[in-house]
Amino acid sequence: MLAEPGFVARRLAVLVESALGRLQVMRLLDARDAQCFTDPVEAREWLLRER
Repeated sequence: MLAEPGFVARRLAVLVESALGRLQVMRLLDARDAQCFTDPVEAREWLLRER
């Protein structure tokens, strides 16, 4: 889905449990406005925060 040219999100918050998962996701999200989180509340706050 991330490689699909028609899919462009303004921001992405990804929930991951492991350090390896975080590394893999961040490699995929290289040039996007994205962050990895382990806490869903933090992820939601980041998504909704003004830039």
